[in-house]
Amino acid sequence: MRRFRSCFALSVFSLVTHYAVGSYGLPSCTDVAQAQNAKYIFDFIVVGAGPGGGPLAARLAESGYSVVDAGQNVESLDVAIPAYSNIVLSDPIIALNYTMHDYPPDFQFQNNNTWHVYPRAQGVGGCALHNALVNCMAGLKPNFDALETTFNDPSWSLDTVWDYFVRIERNLYLPQPNPDHGFHGWLGTIGGPVTPSNGSDPQLNDITIGLANSAPNVLDINTRASPPNFTMTALSSTYSAIILGILPLLSAHSPQKVLLCQPEGASQAPRAYGLQVAPNASLPVSDQFTGKVELDFTEYYARHEVVVSAGLFQSPQLLMLSGIGNKTHLESFGIETVVDLPGVGQNLRDNDEIPITWLLKEDPPAGNCTFGTDPATDPCLAAWEAAAPKHDGTPYTPTVGFPGALVWKSTDDLDDPDVLQYWVPAWDMGYVSDPGFFVNGFSAITLKGHASSRGTSWTSKNSISNQSIPPDIQRDLAALRGGIRTARQVVQLPHIVEHILQEVNPGPEAQTDEELNEYIFEHIFAHHGCCTNKMGADDDDEAVLDERFRVRGVSSLRVVDMSSWPDAPGFFPTTPTYMLSEKAADLILQDTQAY
Repeated sequence: MRRFRSCFALSVFSLVTHYAVGSYGLPSCTDVAQAQNAKYIFDFIVVGAGPGGGPLAARLAESGYSVVDAGQNVESLDVAIPAYSNIVLSDPIIALNYTMHDYPPDFQFQNNNTWHVYPRAQGVGGCALHNALVNCMAGLKPNFDALETTFNDPSWSLDTVWDYFVRIERNLYLPQPNPDHGFHGWLGTIGGPVTPSNGSDPQLNDITIGLANSAPNVLDINTRASPPNFTMTALSSTYSAIILGILPLLSAHSPQKVLLCQPEGASQAPRAYGLQVAPNASLPVSDQFTGKVELDFTEYYARHEVVVSAGLFQSPQLLMLSGIGNKTHLESFGIETVVDLPGVGQNLRDNDEIPITWLLKEDPPAGNCTFGTDPATDPCLAAWEAAAPKHDGTPYTPTVGFPGALVWKSTDDLDDPDVLQYWVPAWDMGYVSDPGFFVNGFSAITLKGHASSRGTSWTSKNSISNQSIPPDIQRDLAALRGGIRTARQVVQLPHIVEHILQEVNPGPEAQTDEELNEYIFEHIFAHHGCCTNKMGADDDDEAVLDERFRVRGVSSLRVVDMSSWPDAPGFFPTTPTYMLSEKAADLILQDTQAY
């Protein structure tokens, strides 16, 4: 329900013939094959090493193919500790800060309390580097039901695709065997019931007991079955990630465009044969960008395919810079159109989140934490390191035991819950430029899954995004208002109410629908953007990809990342996108073996 987003004022909306193809002076694929330098030839090129590209590239390499992946290794406490999730957003090594303004200047509300950036990350792990390590599989059934129906293909059913989660998971909190979980994969998961994790903080332990009593407690939300309506659960967390050391990485190389050639015969679609990169270049949205410079270019070639996995903004950007996108828009930037594909950059979607915060009567032990890098001066960091490998039961691992999450349906006509409300032992107002951190804070954040927002991400050299008010805005507003009111009821329960000093945001004076709507518009935040190169049916003019992640109108080119989803996946997108990556790897291997 992010109503409007824009970096620059661009308004080109032309829906023309679906992926008309022409040669447009492309080099001959025969000539390209003869000219390729063996030093720079790989079986596959994967652009991006995030939740989409990372697992896929590793699977291809495991299968014996040579793979080059554009990404850089990042080793930092910021990306390993859940409680450092806000710190990592501004880590200059990985931060990509896309400038965003939520509303047009003349809109009656303004969201001035948030950073005017949409946080993205670069490096091996992509945006998983700052996802607070949450592993949540709830809310996915609508996504996979829709894909199964769209493609009339049972391999897209939730029950079938769930096997990819079983493949990647290394569950550390449940007894074996369990048909919904894996125990030998690369993704370590930690979880447990909503119970006090230790006796060091009686106030928070009391609150946890109150949360556990607020609704029927489901011990494991990560199952194929939809969670029952109005349920309390514990969100599980992850503490390991796939190792990509087996892959050559193009660190500090900025991809400029996908290289395309024309096969013999004008009726054949252009083919992706490589990637042009600019060594030691930074994106304009990177903290490492120091200004425009003259770039040198290097070309890398792919024997089989190029896979674009650069994320929500950069994947459509790279396609557009390669001449794949809305013809009218590309021509406005002087980019020659190779494939007129109107859906590139369209269909921007997100989940919406709104916080409610309170002050507690006593400071928790976390007040002694410095959120530093030296365990000798930070007792909480010392405790975190001493609790390896699970790191549970420490102030810096809040996703284990405490907090809990309430899950429910916003309306009775839904088949599956669409609202998740997570509780955190801190004052949390989302992505704010001046957090004003209260160590005795307590927050509930209501997350509306499958929100009705729709938008565009037009781009040439910079990311540009624009969203407009959807027709069913009132449904989203009602769900978020319901979240605030539910949280207010929960804190009045025994074990919790005696520890509440006062409500800070929105404050007890905000009671009517109109007052809560104003608060929502001014404080809503989001960071699960997706769907700007969506998969879809042949008759969908906005579908960029087919059911095998192939870019329409181009051969040997796929997109596998958050931009591939038709709708925001569930509540938290990282693990579902790992699953998408694993499925894409299987499809690519099948197609490659058929060559």
